[in-house]
Amino acid sequence: MLQVINLYFRHSGEKEDLLRDVNIQAREGEVTVLLGPNGAGKSTLYKCISGLWRDYRGEVRVQDKPVDALSAEKRSKFFSVVPQGQDLSFPYTVREVVVMGRAQYVGVFSTPNREDYDKAEEILELLGIQHLQHKVYLKISGGERQLTLLARALVQEAPVLILDEPTTHLDFKNQISIMRHIKRITLERKLVTLMTLHDPNLASFFADKVFALKRGTILWAGIPNEVLTETNLSELYEIDIKVINHNNLRIIIPGEVK
Repeated sequence: MLQVINLYFRHSGEKEDLLRDVNIQAREGEVTVLLGPNGAGKSTLYKCISGLWRDYRGEVRVQDKPVDALSAEKRSKFFSVVPQGQDLSFPYTVREVVVMGRAQYVGVFSTPNREDYDKAEEILELLGIQHLQHKVYLKISGGERQLTLLARALVQEAPVLILDEPTTHLDFKNQISIMRHIKRITLERKLVTLMTLHDPNLASFFADKVFALKRGTILWAGIPNEVLTETNLSELYEIDIKVINHNNLRIIIPGEVK
């Protein structure tokens, strides 16, 4: 389990908290979504949880261990992180980018061994992108890059997977594709998966639990069928929201701007 307990955060020198009294629980085998508009504090919270920013008040615990007490090396054994895309300055191949996720298993003066490359190839096959392994990362599509970054995170073999807006800049097909991969692998590998999202429809289709974040505060939380209501979503996004039920799916559409 991953727990966020009474968490507050502000940047040094700032007078106002960006996060206020945030409480979250994420469990293994489940996709937990942080949902909210731009500026809600989702990326700030993701950085606090993953240990990138550590000067918060409150607690972040993984497997009942306080994250701020863990070294960077130990955090890498608990957390794998998929950022919002990543531009690399060197023309690495897809295979080389994925093998970078094995860094914690490779000695300081060593290079990846056969086992590291075997695990990378296993993950590439799992995600259906093994045919890309010798292509240059900078020359593949946005969807293929995002799958490559997901592969790099998975080859790390950490129990907690954190994704910051994994569908950003992707077309509709690739959004659905990567979310299906994440959902399936979370179940198969019993990962604790936590992701930030803008789109309530993706949360409705793929999340096991949703936490709504607005102006640094959790407004509401629960399973999608119970909390993704017209009232809750209208409050979160400050527009009129309509929820349509069709063939056991909840489809969320916008109405008038308030």
